[in-house]
Amino acid sequence: MKGNRLQDAIFFRDEMKATGLLPDIFEEMKKYEVKPNGQTYVGLLNACAAAGQLDRVYAIVRDMTAAGAGLNKFCYVGLIIAHMNKLPVADDTASKIIEFVERSKSWSSVETSSVNAKCDDGSTKGT
Repeated sequence: MKGNRLQDAIFFRDEMKATGLLPDIFEEMKKYEVKPNGQTYVGLLNACAAAGQLDRVYAIVRDMTAAGAGLNKFCYVGLIIAHMNKLPVADDTASKIIEFVERSKSWSSVETSSVNAKCDDGSTKGT
């Protein structure tokens, strides 16, 4: 969403929540076989990060890298924000943030990358 349309998106999301509907854009995209691009992944990642949904952020990173999209500086910012916003704060939050800052120093394009993303389970998914 761009410009003032973001306000509309927030309004409609709040209306959906008020009526008991929980929007899940990413699952809807999968359901209708809409292939997200790099910008879509980054938007989803950062929205989940702002809400502190660390597990969802890692799932998006796994889907991104499986689809061949690499991580860029915006992805690393999202990972850092997700760790900062996750409650309760984990003991390893500071070390994870430092790790992502170090990784971000070698970021590349969101569409193609040779950067490996370390997943929540400790595995890596390369592109």
